[in-house]
Amino acid sequence: MRVFMTGATGFIGSFLVPELIKAGHQVIGLSRSSAGAEALIRAGAEVFRGDVNDLERLRTAAEVADGLVHAAFNHDFSNVKQHSEEDRKVIQMLGEVLAGSDRPLVITSGTGLARSRTGRPAAETDDHVTSAEFPRAASEEAADALIAKGGRVMVMRLPQVHDTRRQGRIAHPAGAAKGSGGVCRGGQEPPARRPRLRRC
Repeated sequence: MRVFMTGATGFIGSFLVPELIKAGHQVIGLSRSSAGAEALIRAGAEVFRGDVNDLERLRTAAEVADGLVHAAFNHDFSNVKQHSEEDRKVIQMLGEVLAGSDRPLVITSGTGLARSRTGRPAAETDDHVTSAEFPRAASEEAADALIAKGGRVMVMRLPQVHDTRRQGRIAHPAGAAKGSGGVCRGGQEPPARRPRLRRC
């Protein structure tokens, strides 16, 4: 397949690109920087220069692809509502391109969006929270809308992702622990056997 991928040099994409190529697929990765383009070329992928929020540019690449992977998301959580709504627009546009075809669209999301049913741990088949509760759910709402129209759309809810070079969300509490000598525990008194945990 000819697979077009956003976020091709990010946490997920940088590992998924070589796996797809190894499986015999042709990968076209979106990159807005020269460094990203070089990384994609080294991995054996083609480069499509552009920004994920340039919808018409994305449409050009999506129209000639056999399948799409949308792994990009702006993780600047100082303005998560805006970035989430921008992501909704990207997914809506990709869905428009694929409408009426059997071409797949894979969207990445997070395990934290799953709404646990009362009395048990959350499962991957659980519904997600709404974007009114947590803006990031806009991505899954957009996916739901495409599925309702018959789109071949899959959502992958990913847990914490890290490697030896980049540690993702765990980097913040780890950095805080290095700076303060301990990790906060949501307002609970630290157990005597764990003196390094302190009240937030």
